[in-house]
Amino acid sequence: METSLQPLFRAIAQAPNEQELRSGVMAEMGDYFTAKRWGLIFFDELPPAANLPAGVLRAALSVDHNPVLRYLVEHHAPVHEEVVLPPGVW
Repeated sequence: METSLQPLFRAIAQAPNEQELRSGVMAEMGDYFTAKRWGLIFFDELPPAANLPAGVLRAALSVDHNPVLRYLVEHHAPVHEEVVLPPGVW
């Protein structure tokens, strides 16, 4: 039986702060996905991209350049890179 994601999205939208999002919402994430591990990353927590050429991070986070991210956005489902690409390509 599939579980509706609407309660999850509602909980994310209604979380009053980052702490509640991390503790409350993330604790329930396993109820929605079969993944054994999951996490929450905020863009402002990413390490500085000072060592990367301009635009590399933007390209990596772009659905135009990242086929795994594109699949995730299009299907709204967890994805492993080898679902989208041949083994060893990613």
